[in-house]
Amino acid sequence: MPAQPLGRIERPEAAYVLGERKLYVAALIYPIPGAPVGYTQRLNAYWKAIDDHVGRLESKAGVVKHVFHEGIADAADAGLDALKEVNEPAYALIKSRIDAGASFEALEDDETFAEAMDWGRCLQIGFMSRKVADTISDAYRRAAEARYNHMKQAIEETLGQSEAGLLIAASTRGLQLSTSVHVYNVVPPELDELMRWLRDSAAVEAGAAQDAPEETPQPESKLWTPGH
Repeated sequence: MPAQPLGRIERPEAAYVLGERKLYVAALIYPIPGAPVGYTQRLNAYWKAIDDHVGRLESKAGVVKHVFHEGIADAADAGLDALKEVNEPAYALIKSRIDAGASFEALEDDETFAEAMDWGRCLQIGFMSRKVADTISDAYRRAAEARYNHMKQAIEETLGQSEAGLLIAASTRGLQLSTSVHVYNVVPPELDELMRWLRDSAAVEAGAAQDAPEETPQPESKLWTPGH
């Protein structure tokens, strides 16, 4: 997927892509119940930055007409209700664009999404049998491929010529859109700040755990996990 760094859209190119299909992509960062103090503040700052950056893109390359959100298989009001439940910090920036005329679109297929998630959870379990591990890995790969194919179809069949869409997803690594869709990755500095803060918080917790009294050693696990 061709990508244009945010904030580096030269005017001639912006004029060119006005007649093409565009997809603005923002990383999905969820709220975490019971998160350490400071997380929610940084998360809200991240989504505010996404709102601002997308707004600047809209002024140069085209106003958002369609909104897609990972994990949501409903459109219109039902999709917005689902969004508010799973990602309330992003609700304001999406609702403002819906109010301005954009449409909230169904991105996922419920069954395909559930199958990919279930196989993914299975992969997190240790396996004694290499055969079982390979079987589950293959099942996950096929389910994930089917899921991404559905997402691709939903996006490409919805985006009209010269229209722009907004996609919020944790990862687009498996999403192979056609070259007719110009992809703009929205990566504000607030994302790096949030990730760095999470790493630092995890390091502090790990240090505290090392300082805790030692527990009785446990027998070495004989389970086999993918990649080992």
